[in-house]
Amino acid sequence: MELKRDIYQKLINWKKNDSGKVLELEGARQTGKTFILDKFAKENYKRYFYINMMQTSGREYLACLEKATEWEPGQPRKERPLHDAFVLFDSSFVDDKDTVIVIDEIQESAQVYSLIRQFAREFEYFLPAGDTNGLTLYTLSFEEFLDAFDKRTLFDEVGLYGESQHEKYDELKSYYEIYCRTGG
Repeated sequence: MELKRDIYQKLINWKKNDSGKVLELEGARQTGKTFILDKFAKENYKRYFYINMMQTSGREYLACLEKATEWEPGQPRKERPLHDAFVLFDSSFVDDKDTVIVIDEIQESAQVYSLIRQFAREFEYFLPAGDTNGLTLYTLSFEEFLDAFDKRTLFDEVGLYGESQHEKYDELKSYYEIYCRTGG
């Protein structure tokens, strides 16, 4: 069973908005950030590149970044070293709107984290208008929990002031007790 997360629609809206900004997804550990970004990337882009700064792909990207940013005094400065680093990382990289790059555990590399604004400025499909958009993924909400049981409409139908049928409140309460016991 796959849990439907409300943030997925916000990710779709970010893509549709086409702001040209880097998306930074924040949230507590183990809330599903990597899962939801992986799902979103695979379902909405032709090309998806995943780099985890705590794994081999992170070390490999840092090696590509180092090579792409090599420079000697007196030599012309490279125009787009971050772009060049992605080409070194994967030769199939294309800088267009059908490509998404997910950098997971970015906080593990101060070097890469400090480049967020530069990412927004160096790629063709980004626009440096504020550089980043932020979203936060929270733990599973009660409404999302109800979705797993196909009961969100029950939540939406129950009146706030006791005007609904008592049985509906009891049913909702039984789901809420399960939600609380499982860590909600």
